[in-house]
Amino acid sequence: MAGAAVWLLAACARNPFVIISPYNTTPSGDWRIEKQVDRITGAPVSNAFLTSRQAASTAALVAPPAHLQLACFKQQPSVLIAFDFKIGSTRNAELGYRFEDKPGHEPTVRIIDAYPRAFITEPDEVTRFVNEMATTDMLYMRIRSLNSGRTSALPPAKSPDDED
Repeated sequence: MAGAAVWLLAACARNPFVIISPYNTTPSGDWRIEKQVDRITGAPVSNAFLTSRQAASTAALVAPPAHLQLACFKQQPSVLIAFDFKIGSTRNAELGYRFEDKPGHEPTVRIIDAYPRAFITEPDEVTRFVNEMATTDMLYMRIRSLNSGRTSALPPAKSPDDED
């Protein structure tokens, strides 16, 4: 799984963030990797995502799936955690995550897009996330919010370049 760290951190040299199209992806384990080329730069799109049906929220009786995305934004690697419901705001929510038996972390995140997405962009935080993801198979995430309750997800943390 060490390839995930290299893939994400190296892929941002020239590739801007673009929206994922499920029709233009290739499966790799639980991950979907975009296979298209950016029409502006001509470079391959640097974007991979996975979906987990193991999500829960105090705000929803049955929570829709959660999504984890590795991408480039403004030529920098980033991690996006997305839900189909409001999880809080940047000022009143915090995200924590833990890979298997490793210590947990609470990175600085921005909650964006009408409040259902947490965005990790700080380079050291992204590097730590991707490096830990490269050596594990399970990720637990939780978001605590003053006005949206608690949200959690258990997406598999297999690297985009690991084949099952």
